[in-house]
Amino acid sequence: MNNIIQTKNDYNPDIERLVEENKFLKQKMLNDVHLRNEFKHLKKTMTDLVVKNNQTSKRPKRTMTDVEYEKILNTPIASIDFGENNTRIQNVLKFQDITTVAELVVLTKGQCMKFRHLGKHALFDIVAYLETKVLCLGMEVSWVEQYVKQENEKHKRLRL
Repeated sequence: MNNIIQTKNDYNPDIERLVEENKFLKQKMLNDVHLRNEFKHLKKTMTDLVVKNNQTSKRPKRTMTDVEYEKILNTPIASIDFGENNTRIQNVLKFQDITTVAELVVLTKGQCMKFRHLGKHALFDIVAYLETKVLCLGMEVSWVEQYVKQENEKHKRLRL
């Protein structure tokens, strides 16, 4: 009987330590929830400011000549640095036989998301690159279809 009582007494300091640790973790969790809520509020505020800034911006949008667009659209995908997901994007586009920016811009976001191994972040990097060149996905470029057909015929001839 004495052994049992002594054993219980030995565990009391451990239990007290666990209770204190539990209180600390609860407080930390509450602080984290508070920080998370504050972050969401700041993120919404930043988004509102960006939208407001874009609406009040008076600067003209950048325009390009047809020659400049053709030069950008004929840029090989292999020579582009897409940023963080560059290797993934290069491999996915190579697997899909997309070799130039012209072939890329005619695709929609939905079509790109169907590509195997191309995730949201990689798609975001593609869109960000295209925006720097004043381009976007889903563009209607009349000469691109003819260009793509010609390029495909060239590749077929070279393979035969």
